[in-house]
Amino acid sequence: VILEIEVQGALQIREKMPEAMLIFLCPPDYATLESRLRGRGTETDEVIKKRLATALEEIQIAAGYDYLVVNEDGRSADCAAQIDGIVNTRPEKNKENILSFIKNFTE
Repeated sequence: VILEIEVQGALQIREKMPEAMLIFLCPPDYATLESRLRGRGTETDEVIKKRLATALEEIQIAAGYDYLVVNEDGRSADCAAQIDGIVNTRPEKNKENILSFIKNFTE
C-alpha cells in the first residue's frame, strides 16, 4: 500500500507499523518551493507564507524518514523512477544525506 500523506500522518503510521517505509518527497530547496507556489497564481500571499512556514517545519521531520527524494524541476519521471527503485530494492538508508539536505534546504 502506498499512502500520500502529510508528515504527522506518516509518523502515526510509523508508530503503528514500525516496518513501514517512509519516503519524504520535497523540492530541491526553499527558493524553488516558493517559486513553484507563487508561479501557480492560485493562492494569496498570506496562504503562500503559511505554506512556506509549514514546509520549514515539515522538512525538519524528514530526519525521521527512511529516504528522501528530491523533485527537481522538469524531472518528475526521474523522481518517480527513484521512488520506484526505493520501493522495489529497499537500498541502504543514508541518514547523513538526509540530515545534510535538511541543513542546506534554506541556504
